[in-house]
Amino acid sequence: MLYDCKIYMNYMKRKSVDVNMAVSAKADAKAIYLCNYGGSVDFSLLEGYPDPGFSPRIFTVEGNIDESISYFLSDNLLQLRISENRKIQDLSFLERAPHLQKLDLENLPGITTLPLSKLPQLSALRISGLHKLADMESLVQSNVQYLEIKFSADKVSATRMADALLRMPLLKTLSVGLFSRVQCKKSPIIRKKFEKAGRGDVLTLFSGGYRNWPLV
Repeated sequence: MLYDCKIYMNYMKRKSVDVNMAVSAKADAKAIYLCNYGGSVDFSLLEGYPDPGFSPRIFTVEGNIDESISYFLSDNLLQLRISENRKIQDLSFLERAPHLQKLDLENLPGITTLPLSKLPQLSALRISGLHKLADMESLVQSNVQYLEIKFSADKVSATRMADALLRMPLLKTLSVGLFSRVQCKKSPIIRKKFEKAGRGDVLTLFSGGYRNWPLV
């Protein structure tokens, strides 16, 4: 992925913001990478705070940054990745990006629910490392067509998960990965449920594919 703008928080020193722009103006930055290298984040150091002036179509966030990343969300955002984040406990701020089409969530241990009903244009979703995820009904209420899920929803049984996945109204492709050593039988059970329901063609095991799934 080539980014128009890279923002490094607390790089080499605490309480710092370094912005590397490959374009002339913030409004021209269509793809932004934001990373926190450690410590607390002070967005007031970012020029233009609390409205930093960015309105990206693609936004990647890595590291422990709280819900204040919502400053970067707008109607223009189509693709979002959030990873390695222990601070975010609630994803309701995603409502600020109603036209979001692709969402990649990785290693967000505090997340239990997904506000998918508020994202009507979301078509591709990747979930990995959301161990506390418990709300399967949010998937049923979504318009997601392409779903990859692994290492998530530890307390949700394979039967309950398969039931929810089978009720997703627009699901075209489902990639199911490993969940945990303890739950190593979950994926085969889900596969059998899909085959029994005549939906085996939708399901693949351990294949991934999110990066190749298209924007609508």
